[in-house]
Amino acid sequence: MGCLIQESELEGDHGRMSGQERVAHFIKKTTWGELPEAVKKRAKCACLITSASPWPGALTPVSKIAADFAAANWGGVDATILLHQDKSSAPGAAFANACAGNGLDLDDDAIFTGGHPGAQLFPAALAAAEKAGAGGKDLLEALVIGYEVSIRAGR
Repeated sequence: MGCLIQESELEGDHGRMSGQERVAHFIKKTTWGELPEAVKKRAKCACLITSASPWPGALTPVSKIAADFAAANWGGVDATILLHQDKSSAPGAAFANACAGNGLDLDDDAIFTGGHPGAQLFPAALAAAEKAGAGGKDLLEALVIGYEVSIRAGR
């Protein structure tokens, strides 16, 4: 998957900003409602792909180990550990669900990151959304931002 947002959409008066400031500005200003329809469509597709990979991966030994570790060591009940009838803190659930997402290597691919960003992005966004009581648009917005930052950093 390439970048969802075109370079021209990120241009502006950023000459005085450091790289970190540009990333922070991008994260802060990006909203689901202002994204182009093509980006929204691609984000929904990415969400479907990345949300599917933890389900079969949850049946792998690494997923069971990660789920048990997260529940025992991160504590909390903020977010769900998928298919393990357990909850943990948001970081714990994100960790366990990311391990499940990588369990069978069925996740997405992004050439510029040298890996599979969705396997980490979706579980982190899902856990954060669950903890915050956020809705689907917030989850999709977080995925767009996560993909953009990870892919652009990988370039």
